[in-house]
Amino acid sequence: DGDGIVDSLDICWGNDSTGDSDGDGLCSDGDQCPDGPFLYGEEVDDNGCAYFERPIPWNSGPYTTNYMGTVDDFTIPQPIDENLNLTNNWEFEEEWNGKNNYVFVIYNPLNPDSVITWNSANPVGQATELSLMFEKSPDNVHYFFGSYRDGGWIGDVTYMSGRVNTALAGMNEEDREHWRDRVHYIAMDANFLDGSIAEFIEEKESPAWFCIDRLQRWQEVGSFWDLNFNQNFSWYRFHFIANEPIYLNFEFNLERELAAMEYHTSIPCHERNFVPEKCIKGESVTIF
Repeated sequence: DGDGIVDSLDICWGNDSTGDSDGDGLCSDGDQCPDGPFLYGEEVDDNGCAYFERPIPWNSGPYTTNYMGTVDDFTIPQPIDENLNLTNNWEFEEEWNGKNNYVFVIYNPLNPDSVITWNSANPVGQATELSLMFEKSPDNVHYFFGSYRDGGWIGDVTYMSGRVNTALAGMNEEDREHWRDRVHYIAMDANFLDGSIAEFIEEKESPAWFCIDRLQRWQEVGSFWDLNFNQNFSWYRFHFIANEPIYLNFEFNLERELAAMEYHTSIPCHERNFVPEKCIKGESVTIF
């Protein structure tokens, strides 16, 4: 049928559109993951999707507050009016879809790095820092902003909300709607949250920033110090926060590759039953 596979081995008789384009054993017209498994021979389900191509299911534990440990359910009260008086609940397990990363930035007045980063105005304006953060961010991230300041959390969250709204106002409508649904504000002193996040915050002594990745794990956050302006401690850049979900996506893909390579051998691609389009003779291909 002209798809490059000999008739005796062709499980998808027809033409190129109904062939097995990714070599996973499922014809393309019924393959929900047509880009193929990461490695030839990686196990796929009835829809042609490898484990890491599917939305990662909710992990039922065991749970822990350790970094890289599995996160249990928790609830975030978030405002539904500008005065932060009315709230609804954002529930982690209910919102889980196995595709997103979650970044928490919580102002801690007792942490100098937190104070500097939260108020970072140099070397560019605050609104520009937020705009750069959104510009650099991958689409699959939710940001949560809050404060540990007893009696002052409302002012802190309102301040951050104003910065975010200024950044959103400079976007096109499509981007603005996308990010508006992915920015959340913690409508209470974050020291008094409930659920697993409360246990984590207590254990880590009110961390200024942390993440939850696509594998439902607590993740530590790196430095926001811009080494290009390495002159003093004022050179913290708020938009560096976007580096965290970028890295988490990289780590997710790396773990997928390592999982696929756990049991494998390598053969030249031109010796495969299903020869890749861009096969270079002698190039090794990993299979199970």
